[in-house]
Amino acid sequence: MSNKKKDTRKNQLILNSKRIQHKKGLLILSGKTASSHHKIELQEINLIKNSTPLDHSSSQEEFREQDQIYDTIVIKILSGIGQVLFLSLLTLLAPVCIILDLLIFEDGVSERSLTELTQASLLFLSISLFAYGSRKHNDSKGFFVLAAGFFGSMFVREMDWAFDHVRHGFWVWPAILLSISCIAYVMNHHKNTVLKPMLYFLESKLSSYIVFGLIVVLVFSRIFGSGTLIWNHFTCPPVFKGALQEGLELFGYVFIAYGAFNFVLKKRSTG
Repeated sequence: MSNKKKDTRKNQLILNSKRIQHKKGLLILSGKTASSHHKIELQEINLIKNSTPLDHSSSQEEFREQDQIYDTIVIKILSGIGQVLFLSLLTLLAPVCIILDLLIFEDGVSERSLTELTQASLLFLSISLFAYGSRKHNDSKGFFVLAAGFFGSMFVREMDWAFDHVRHGFWVWPAILLSISCIAYVMNHHKNTVLKPMLYFLESKLSSYIVFGLIVVLVFSRIFGSGTLIWNHFTCPPVFKGALQEGLELFGYVFIAYGAFNFVLKKRSTG
């Protein structure tokens, strides 16, 4: 074989080897399975062993697959950016509602303010989503019922002003009754559909939104918005504490509703 032919064959071998390495990198980025990696490795071993270039049709198929992988990567990136932008817009609900209550309606942040009603609406949406999940997924029914009951108890607490017409603090009894009813129902009928679905929920990244929202609502807003701990020691207007605390709660409820919606949607698509 002439030196020219040897050089041509060597260059073709190097080119094909680089092409396969590039393809392996794309597979890693796109999250392909181990079988795909194994297939590429076999091609690479065969190429080195036989020192034969890939034919033209194989090259075309390879380039088409690379284009598909690129498209998948781009779609995932754009989808992630879209979710960030959408969630960012949703978080603006909190300052917008506070501004409307304070400056437009001039009602402060009372129990019947726009801020409080928006909180209750987001909670009700979360309850409805988990209740929907309990109807559609019998294998996860226990978990969904408990989740709906938990947020239902929070909803009763948010609507305490309505129960105050009966007696101040009366909301505690409906909340306890709802909690006991949900727990008893699950223990008697669906106790085997709690732990595995709960593990699936916790392993899902969507649970982070709900957990973060709960931390904001139940912990951070209570402490940071506490007049006794912080704001009573400063000369702040009385409305300041309420606006701060309720705004933080609404901020947390946005994350809870967002996580619940996407989790139920994901569960529906995956079965």
